Amino acid sequence: AAVLDGLLVILNLFSSYSVQARKAVKLLVKNASVKNITKVKIWDKIDGFTLTKEKDAWYVSVEEDGKTQLLPGDQKKISDYIEILASLNEGTVIYRGSDTSSDSAYGFTENNTRNVEVYVGDKKPQALQLGNNGTVKKSTYLRFAGDSKIRMVNSDIAQKTDRIYKEWTRREILPGVAFNDIEAVKFSGDCEFLKDNYSVKKEISETDKKETYVIEPAISGETDQGALGIMLGKIVNLKADNFKFTGTVEGKEVVAQVEILCKGGKTHTVKFYQATDDNDVGDFIAATTIDNYLYLFHDDTLTGVFKNSSDLMKKN
Repeated sequence: AAVLDGLLVILNLFSSYSVQARKAVKLLVKNASVKNITKVKIWDKIDGFTLTKEKDAWYVSVEEDGKTQLLPGDQKKISDYIEILASLNEGTVIYRGSDTSSDSAYGFTENNTRNVEVYVGDKKPQALQLGNNGTVKKSTYLRFAGDSKIRMVNSDIAQKTDRIYKEWTRREILPGVAFNDIEAVKFSGDCEFLKDNYSVKKEISETDKKETYVIEPAISGETDQGALGIMLGKIVNLKADNFKFTGTVEGKEVVAQVEILCKGGKTHTVKFYQATDDNDVGDFIAATTIDNYLYLFHDDTLTGVFKNSSDLMKKN
């Protein structure tokens, strides 16, 4: 019993020490929590953008041609990043900045530094500067903007701070559509990535309940179920190369169309147009019935997804 009591005392002391140690860790971003960080600005020498929360959803705000564009955010990526910011501790001051010429050794140069401005509630934003990865695994050199002291924090936040706005966006054009929801797909097109008109329908065998896909109109040969399944999987996960910020598709000719019939009778349509505007960074524009965004695609992105019906037959 005495031994047991002694063990309990040791465990209680260790637990108490752990709690006190956690309390002693000071957060780098004052008063920050996952719930009260409402906005994060990220910029470097070349460009910048803002992660902003609206009605519990994250968006990416970009300035383009003097206008603010609000793009759908990658909810998981941004939420994970907010958790990193909210849990950053003050780290260890490893250099007090007495000689600014040494800044480059830690990655604080004009071409390398990333600036991160964190908004907590309605408080004044807290500005950080990120340098190189630290010498310890998963660590980063950082400092407060305007402060010469350089810290090393136990976080790989430098690696997680992408400089390109589109890497923070949700570019899947069919969000919420799952492969198993598909009942039928109708394809029609006369362009580089699709020159055919056909439908794919799911059929379930009455004997063994096995699911297969049937191509209509029927063509000679045996359908390659594997190739067809891969194509449908790529379509429901199709990710745009970028967004179209200015202009519309009004008056443009539809060069390809995909209609997806899902369980419950819901249909989603994707229409593709040739990208002809000078500022279109892509070959094709896609518009869907799911949202009002216009998506841009390079030709090779789409040719790697869509197949003509003859390409979905087994080869002899």
